[in-house]
Amino acid sequence: MCCAVLWLWLWLCCAVLCCADLEVSEIDDLVKSKFQYVVSCQVYGQQKRELDPKATDIDFLLARHPNLRVAYIDNRKARTASGATKDEFFSVLIKSVPVWM
Repeated sequence: MCCAVLWLWLWLCCAVLCCADLEVSEIDDLVKSKFQYVVSCQVYGQQKRELDPKATDIDFLLARHPNLRVAYIDNRKARTASGATKDEFFSVLIKSVPVWM
């Protein structure tokens, strides 16, 4: 993580020095196009199904920060060939989808 932050800082400094005509918003857009942030919230799927306010908070953060991704483990009941039910687990990575008006 430390190396990535250092690399990002050096990259930004070079971008500013080499391209002095770039606006801060343009540099910000450049960084946003290159970097994403992943946060793990293992029980987000369960919270979402149960309409837990914590899931709403995560949805707010996703909408507020477009480069944020949330990784979580979800599960569902599945029937086996013998008719018994078992839990299936799988990983999910989500991002916010902008709503256009």
